[in-house]
Amino acid sequence: MRNQLMNALFWVPLGIFLWTCWILTQVCNGWYYIRHPEAVVPDFCKRAGRSPLPLPRSRQSLTRVDATTSYYSQSQSPLFQLVPELRQVIYQDIVVAPSALHVRRAHRRLCSTPCEGGHHDHCRQPLAQDGTVLRRLPSERPRWDKFLPLLRSCRRVYSEAIHLLYESNTFIFDDLQAIRSLPRCITPCRLSSIRRLHIDIDAFENRSVSPKILSAWKPTCDILSGMQGLIKLTITLRSHDTTETQKKLALSSILDPLKSVKVSKFVVQVPPNGDPENVVDGTDDVSFVLVPKAGLFSRHYRCEWWDFPKSRLLPPPYWPDS
Repeated sequence: MRNQLMNALFWVPLGIFLWTCWILTQVCNGWYYIRHPEAVVPDFCKRAGRSPLPLPRSRQSLTRVDATTSYYSQSQSPLFQLVPELRQVIYQDIVVAPSALHVRRAHRRLCSTPCEGGHHDHCRQPLAQDGTVLRRLPSERPRWDKFLPLLRSCRRVYSEAIHLLYESNTFIFDDLQAIRSLPRCITPCRLSSIRRLHIDIDAFENRSVSPKILSAWKPTCDILSGMQGLIKLTITLRSHDTTETQKKLALSSILDPLKSVKVSKFVVQVPPNGDPENVVDGTDDVSFVLVPKAGLFSRHYRCEWWDFPKSRLLPPPYWPDS
């Protein structure tokens, strides 16, 4: 009886103390987030975004521009008093990016960012956990490119300028899921109007094709083969190694599906891999040109301090490559 009483006197106060600490922690956290609501923003923005929604039929009819499209002349507007050639110059200055346009997935849509030129890391936007662009808060205004307000101004401006957006810009993709979303987000005539495309992806890990890339590569090539308007296609395949290996790149699984893509100017940039001409059998049947580039290969050593069978007094005798 005495032992049970002693146990109760020990465990009951301990339980009350732990519950009190937990309640105080929750109260302090709630008070902190009330005083600092901006601390909640990163958790909300970094949540995975949903896939881009298909283009509804109502918008498909609005984006169709042909000989039967009717609109008001708007002759009272100073813009439409100019000759068509001058209007095209104005549209091109606004709609066509100086370098290129990065296309990425966002929450329920695709978004674009003008390329700053040089290394594309300077153009990279903050990404969520699934690779989509960070979503905006409900209180934030949409981040529009400068050409979107122009195209939304009236139907006549849209019909005169929309072809420049697809035919004169170079679109850069660093995510295969964004390419696979194109047929759902734009009409087939707009998809066929794209003239220049650049795909820049991290395709290899330790000289092997990344499983994420391999699963999406064949559907991506099917979409590329259906883009009849392409006149220039550049595919940049990067490799990141974390171990010392002398294996050759597994290029066949990447290059074989590209045989069905027919583009007049088609370049595939790959890391150094010995003789690139012997990678694919029957290279006469393909339309692309393999170009080895040393800058596409990088090596990042992981810490192997605990991986050695024997204890070491010093770190491993190598340093990461710069």
